[in-house]
Amino acid sequence: MTEPSRETTRTPSKRQAAILRRLSKLGFASTTSLANHFQVSEMSIRRDAAAIEKLGLARRVHGGLVSLRAVTDGSRDFFGRNIVNSMEKEVIARAAAQAVGDQDVIVIDAGTTAYQFARALPETFRGTVISHSLPVFNLMLNRSNVTTISLGGELYRRSQAFIGSSALTAARELKAGTFFMGAAALDARGIYASLDIEKEIKRALIGICQNIVLLADSTKFNANAPVALVPWDDRFTVLTDRLPSTELLAEFADRGVRVDEADSLPAREGVGMIS
Repeated sequence: MTEPSRETTRTPSKRQAAILRRLSKLGFASTTSLANHFQVSEMSIRRDAAAIEKLGLARRVHGGLVSLRAVTDGSRDFFGRNIVNSMEKEVIARAAAQAVGDQDVIVIDAGTTAYQFARALPETFRGTVISHSLPVFNLMLNRSNVTTISLGGELYRRSQAFIGSSALTAARELKAGTFFMGAAALDARGIYASLDIEKEIKRALIGICQNIVLLADSTKFNANAPVALVPWDDRFTVLTDRLPSTELLAEFADRGVRVDEADSLPAREGVGMIS
């Protein structure tokens, strides 16, 4: 009989999110205890630990994994979501980062794929980053050659993003080249968010940019999300890990939206909207 304290085997991304939650409570977890808890091999846990460390969320030590910091309830949602579809997000992020010129002025959204994009920016980048994301701002603290503009405002802990009238006012006074944006869902009609509280700041950032690159893994196509953000226009490119159906691609093309598959982009060529 399975012990009540154990969790049944999960997909790697879901298991990694659960490991991260466990670390936030315990601070340290041994490889053996995690393998027993999730009823998988120690080799599987080592692979999970490597993936979590690569995302900068914990550190592997002899015998297990240690949390880098005590994660608050508010930030846990963000960093937990950062694990989901993490490989797809990294592929998309690396391809998008290849599109950035060394002196570009860019806007980075507050989602988890956008956070991975910020991590992937090349060391040669010496431009300007505008963002309402606290995790992105923290990343840029270590990039002394990058000019960082934080929008400020009220911190919404669930998404670790600054929102409210102060953030909106700051955003509307700026101008940028490309907005690297995330979304909860997209279809032929437009882009959607999970929370109404995200709507106004995302719309403001879309409004100040010449181009928008939507960073969206393939699970977002025709997914369900309650808040309609904006319809498509010809400033948009969608960058994804796997192309959607030919029918949906045709509908995007009718609206002037280009869809690029991250793995198919030659190095340094970048996505279509920026080139």
